[in-house]
Amino acid sequence: ILISQSRMDASDLEPTLKVADFGLSKVCSASGQNPEEPVNVNKCFLSTACGTDFYMAPEVWEGHYTAKAAIFALGIIIWAMLERITFVDTETKKELLGSYVKQGSEIVPVGEALLENPKMELLIPVKKKKMNACMKQLIKEMLAANPQDRPDAFELELRLVKIAFKDSSWDT
Repeated sequence: ILISQSRMDASDLEPTLKVADFGLSKVCSASGQNPEEPVNVNKCFLSTACGTDFYMAPEVWEGHYTAKAAIFALGIIIWAMLERITFVDTETKKELLGSYVKQGSEIVPVGEALLENPKMELLIPVKKKKMNACMKQLIKEMLAANPQDRPDAFELELRLVKIAFKDSSWDT
């Protein structure tokens, strides 16, 4: 969230706790405007496809995206953390945290699957029998195929705080 308030886009969110990782981040600025004025990072388009496949939003696969791609990546991470969803990386053979779509015997990144079929409905929760209804709805919105349907960083923060403090039961 501080990244968005600082006009930066982090395109490579992964479920690894770090103090800071700005390796694939970019500073968003509006050309010809006062640098002191706030810039809406949700309207700052980027074009370099980068990041880890299983966390990439559909629009990142196409190479034209905004800061809402980071909301998608965070949605994948939160969903995987809550349900303890993992997969084995074919290259490194390591077990990684991340959500995916099964197509036959293959596992496909959610963003890639949504790019192919934007109307695909994600079944959340997959493993748990129950999940907090507000959290379930928020994850679905974070993983919307259309970035305009995802919450921005400010709305996401407000809703997460509301869920965490108002509704202490994550399983109902």
